[in-house]
Amino acid sequence: APVSPRTVPPKPAPIAEPLTWIPHMVNASAISQVWLTDAKMGPLNDALIHVGDYNYEYGQGGYVAAEDNFARFGFEPARECLTLSDYRLRHAQYNRQPSLQAARASAPLICIWDDHETANDAYATGAENHNPATEGSWEDRVAVALQAYYEWNPVREPVSGNRKEAYTSYNFGDLLSLHMLETRLVARDKQLELAPTNAEVGARITEILSSPA
Repeated sequence: APVSPRTVPPKPAPIAEPLTWIPHMVNASAISQVWLTDAKMGPLNDALIHVGDYNYEYGQGGYVAAEDNFARFGFEPARECLTLSDYRLRHAQYNRQPSLQAARASAPLICIWDDHETANDAYATGAENHNPATEGSWEDRVAVALQAYYEWNPVREPVSGNRKEAYTSYNFGDLLSLHMLETRLVARDKQLELAPTNAEVGARITEILSSPA
């Protein structure tokens, strides 16, 4: 996808340095309107900031919110992303969107991943949407997912050589210092299951109704 050649301003910075914050994406079709708006705003901005979920790893049937888009756009590949080829194809599908291309050409993209660039609810040693028994090593999956991410996005390779350590900082003159932090793959623990399940809620309601006193 096209990348804007604009750079951050030197000191002293102008009074205002417009930045656009981009939300997560659900499916190739869901990004169109968001990116189209950003493309129009890009020339007014010094950067577009994307804070994760650039794409989703699911295949058909994996994520309800994306299913209505399947008939129009499909999933490339037509399954959940697990291999380097899979993740490359999914990035390619998203980046074919003309609105996304226009946005990326309009202003520099500053970005960091969240969980879906690898798998849902990713943490340091696994993910909710990863089963080692059927999907192999989590470390191997992370490695290929990040390789595809670095190939498709304007992100510098970490000095440490560890692609997980994608910590970057940007100084907009003397007005703003922006620090992008990796919060998933380096040190996050497995998420706690605090919310009750639908079955537990139903059982509790039945219990209350059967004992009105």
